[in-house]
Amino acid sequence: MLIAFALCSLLLGLFYYWLLRAPESALLLSVIPENRSIAVDPSLAASIGWLPTLLHVFTFSILTVLVLGDQTINFSCALWAIVNAGFEIGQALPGDLIVRLPEFLNLHQYLVSGTFSYLDLMACLLGAVAAWLLLSPISTGSSQKQSAHETAIP
Repeated sequence: MLIAFALCSLLLGLFYYWLLRAPESALLLSVIPENRSIAVDPSLAASIGWLPTLLHVFTFSILTVLVLGDQTINFSCALWAIVNAGFEIGQALPGDLIVRLPEFLNLHQYLVSGTFSYLDLMACLLGAVAAWLLLSPISTGSSQKQSAHETAIP
């Protein structure tokens, strides 16, 4: 079930990028056909530009818990919120400061060409909270099962 949530979220994010972003804005877009047939109102992209950030935090929080286990829910949600917020804040840095940072995975280009948004910062938090709300009952359920199992064994 969690894998389905994560995959649907990833596909929704990919659809957003395919529909509303330039092909060179994401590596994955370079390997799928361009969207040339659907005209999209530019105000739509402006009004939901925070959606990929929310989906990224949400999806990768779930995937991290699936890999590391349900005891890492708080860690996973906080980790991805902090990572995404760090990248968002990095986009607010002055260009001359960015070029002094160590080059790693073409981050200079990402930070210089990106646009800082308070809505993206809020999306980091909302994505983490949404993932936590989805994942928390799983942790509670497994701990209740563990308690019931421990009390049943004499």
